[in-house]
Amino acid sequence: VSPRTPEYGRVLEHLVELHGATELHARADERGYLEPVALVARRVNAELRREMRATGNYLERLERIAERLLKRAGYAGHGPVSDRVIAGIAAHLSYAVERVPGLPRSTRSVIDRERRVLYIPQRDDLPMRAARSAVTQALANLALDHAEPDGVRAYLRQRVDANYLAAAILCPEAPAVDLLKELDAEQDLSCEDLKETFYLSYEVAAHRFTNLATRHLDMPVHFLRTEPDGMIRKAYENDGLPLPSDEDGGIEGQRVPRGWSARRAWESAEPLFQQHTRLAVGDFFCSTYIETEGGRSP
Repeated sequence: VSPRTPEYGRVLEHLVELHGATELHARADERGYLEPVALVARRVNAELRREMRATGNYLERLERIAERLLKRAGYAGHGPVSDRVIAGIAAHLSYAVERVPGLPRSTRSVIDRERRVLYIPQRDDLPMRAARSAVTQALANLALDHAEPDGVRAYLRQRVDANYLAAAILCPEAPAVDLLKELDAEQDLSCEDLKETFYLSYEVAAHRFTNLATRHLDMPVHFLRTEPDGMIRKAYENDGLPLPSDEDGGIEGQRVPRGWSARRAWESAEPLFQQHTRLAVGDFFCSTYIETEGGRSP
């Protein structure tokens, strides 16, 4: 391919992806299998996405658990969930939360079940919003009494449930829905309002929006987290957005098209980029936020 070829970069990108797909199939043919755990995980993730799509990404059982935990911890029913309330949930589960130095950078929390202490990194190593998310995810696992998973599906199901419950604790359903309905009436819906009102990361706010928008606003939605080059790390949709996928329905590692908001956002000087995208299957409004904590990714 000559550098003079029209759209040289896009041609190279497609060639690299084609080579990667060919290599995967070649390895599968040679060995009779393709990294079983990774392959099973991709298939299970595809199944879980279909299950969540069927429920509008809303899980009544976990919403009620979050509601009970917050009530027992003294949440007032409006505004952000304070650190005191989170500590109260930990105490209700008979755990204490301690910040400690020296945890590996990849470790967000450590549960000492014998001493019943939840350790998280000190403030210099883990920003406040990330720390709140780490604590509530660990507490969600404890509240759901997750046993040692007996396989990939059980492990991924536990992760989905724990992440959902953690978000439902940090952003309680009733006040969040009140806020979204108020913003919807003003035609000014934005994940940014959830983020600031409930002191969340943008990613958690976006996740929570997908939990509540279809259920309470009758609004189909999509969510993606990608690498700067457009590689998908996680995604959900119930609005018909044609996510790129492999033959098993796996989306992880697939690259979104150059014209999509998740890639065009890098051309903007602002962290929040909004775009109306017209595709053959329909029109989509996309709002992309570039995270700056712990590295930039949309």
